[in-house]
Amino acid sequence: MTLLGPSNDQLTSILSELGEKQNTLEQNINILKTWLTFQPHLPQSIDENILRSFLRGCKHNVERAKKKIDSYYAGRGAVPELFTDRDPYSKEIQTGSHVLNAFLLPRLTPSGCRVTVHRFNSFDPDKLNVQCIFKYLLMMADVRLIEETAIVGDIYLFDLQDIMLMHCAKLATPLLKKTLVLAQEAYPQRLKEIHVFNAPPFVDWILNVFKALMKEKMRNRFYVHHGHETLHQYVPREILPAEYGGKEKSCRELQDDWSRKLETYQEWFRKEESVKADEEKRPNKDIHQKLNDLMFGSEGAFRRLSID
Repeated sequence: MTLLGPSNDQLTSILSELGEKQNTLEQNINILKTWLTFQPHLPQSIDENILRSFLRGCKHNVERAKKKIDSYYAGRGAVPELFTDRDPYSKEIQTGSHVLNAFLLPRLTPSGCRVTVHRFNSFDPDKLNVQCIFKYLLMMADVRLIEETAIVGDIYLFDLQDIMLMHCAKLATPLLKKTLVLAQEAYPQRLKEIHVFNAPPFVDWILNVFKALMKEKMRNRFYVHHGHETLHQYVPREILPAEYGGKEKSCRELQDDWSRKLETYQEWFRKEESVKADEEKRPNKDIHQKLNDLMFGSEGAFRRLSID
């Protein structure tokens, strides 16, 4: 199993933080279903698991969940280069997952957070295709919408041991900004911590740029480690991969698990290419305009990154 759920004690604590009481989830899913019938521009048969993920990611704030759902399907149409041709068996996706290993750890932290590891491999910068990397990451995010259990939030780990300056330069494209906007505006994540480790000295100035774009609350949750040993102060050793002194599988095995997971969704990804907002039928243009402004550059496009 690639995503294990919380223990009974954890679940009680998590649901309390999410504001999910008895019958709350079912009631709010029904509210969203009714709301969708009045949104001619949105898909009408959205998987209940996806609606559940949006509600939990928004702590059952139904109005906020509506905006996230609308932004999610608007984003699919606004950035087709990230939501089409998503065949997990394709050379493009296979290359993306090789350049940047990205996988979720099976077990939650004691507080109920899901940990995602991002790990660059040594590769020729001239062969770097940033589109395939970002597409791969969003494919994982979509699978999570269907399969993720109740969690408190997300912890992201970035192992930069093999990154080079040329890699950073090639990653810094307009597509990076679009992906960050999608992650913030269109996905129901609750980012709790970011940990960067094994980073070479030249990465410091890049991290300072990112931190300057963050609100103070997020900067206080952004940690840089010289090695990986100090990670154990934040993420328990027993849930970390073997390479980081943990008791979980190796990074290679966990990456292979997630590659196989995406392959089981091959047909789903194919069908989902046409599932997006129909902007010609949209009664309210505000959300679509907001996404366009953030992604393609207008006033407010470089606002500070926010966090719940």
